[in-house]
Amino acid sequence: MEMNPTRINNANMQARYEEMIHDKQINPTLYANWIPPALWDCGVQLEQHIDVVMHLLFLGVVRTTLEMVQEWSKRRGKNAAFIRYLEGTLESLQVLDIDWYRCMVNKSGKFGVWVLENYVGASRLLTWLYSCIDTIAPDLSFEEPTIQQNKWTRRQNSTWLSIRGLTTSGMAQEVSERVKHYQNQPQGPPEILPPPGGTVQIITATSQNLKATIAQIMAASVTDKTIHDVDHHVKRFLTTFHKFDH
Repeated sequence: MEMNPTRINNANMQARYEEMIHDKQINPTLYANWIPPALWDCGVQLEQHIDVVMHLLFLGVVRTTLEMVQEWSKRRGKNAAFIRYLEGTLESLQVLDIDWYRCMVNKSGKFGVWVLENYVGASRLLTWLYSCIDTIAPDLSFEEPTIQQNKWTRRQNSTWLSIRGLTTSGMAQEVSERVKHYQNQPQGPPEILPPPGGTVQIITATSQNLKATIAQIMAASVTDKTIHDVDHHVKRFLTTFHKFDH
């Protein structure tokens, strides 16, 4: 005798339904309507909420500042030297076995693999980390010698050209003739260009103001004076960061 498939399916559904009823009697909370958080009905969209300060400061501001300093070193043509400097500097921390900072930069100098706690540690080291940056990628300066230009050394001629964004390739005599050519132009020699990426001083000021700002924000207690100081430090940092970004 053949069984009716429809009757079998109906019997299975009935058995499953009875199992669910029995389970609901044992675990009624699992079958109650889900109540969304009251925040969802307050009229403010989720994307309008401000991230927590840890994310804003360390994964946001600190990380961005570190990456911008690296971009600055690339514009100076000193990225490889900058990475070697970072590696050597951070290796000295490994010897100290500091529990709040255990991260090293990778071979490309990128910071993307770092986690939040390492950016927190980096924020405490900013001024020390960049204290010798002027020796890695110094601002070019040149004081013209008092002797005649045809007696300048090749290095003096090359520096004169370099600070004006002019090519420095060629033999010593060729470089000297190039300097002479530009100096004798009717409109005068080309103007000296500002340092690529900004001066070393703006890097130092940005890192100092960022560290001071974070120290104020992460204070253990809050008073009216603390709020005033935070506001003051944030404005100082944003001012220097704007100059750096520009």
